[in-house]
Amino acid sequence: MPPRVTVEKQELLEVGLTIIRKSGFENVNARSLAKELSCSTHPIFRLYKNMTEIKADLFTQAENYCNAYLEKRMTAYPQNMVFGIGMAYIDLASQEPNVFKFLFMNNHFRRKEAQKIWESEENAPILHGIAASTGISFTEAQSLFQKLWLLTHGIASLTATSGQLFTTEEITQILKEAFTGFLSQIKHKGGNPNED
Repeated sequence: MPPRVTVEKQELLEVGLTIIRKSGFENVNARSLAKELSCSTHPIFRLYKNMTEIKADLFTQAENYCNAYLEKRMTAYPQNMVFGIGMAYIDLASQEPNVFKFLFMNNHFRRKEAQKIWESEENAPILHGIAASTGISFTEAQSLFQKLWLLTHGIASLTATSGQLFTTEEITQILKEAFTGFLSQIKHKGGNPNED
């Protein structure tokens, strides 16, 4: 009888993320994982009951990868953290389109998920920084961040699905103009979108 093959959870998740990065989430299944791990599907299903459980953990693995990717790249713009996040986010869509689509262009990414981005505790320091550096309130900073994120997400989504449509210089100009315009609007209206 051949020796029993063991697979570690982290090893399985790393292989799953590699498949996502190379060929997309739709190609992650028990057979593709087993092939990459050089084993049968039995060791996989000793760790997990089904593919739904695996995919849930893969989502967390991809989120961790995304967060590390963004943190590493957004520091290239220390003078404006929001701008740095935007550029890093678009860079993720360009360099890792399959990871981007898996995280941000799937049936699970709804308004509630998007809303968590500008309302999450982890982004509170960024929002306080925006408020302090621009002279607007925390709530207004949330509004500014939301608007910029929606624009950035649009550019990133186009990039992930269609390739690099804009140069870095063009994206930089778009984001700078949007930041200035949204900030001016918020200051002029006091952050009230219903005001004429």
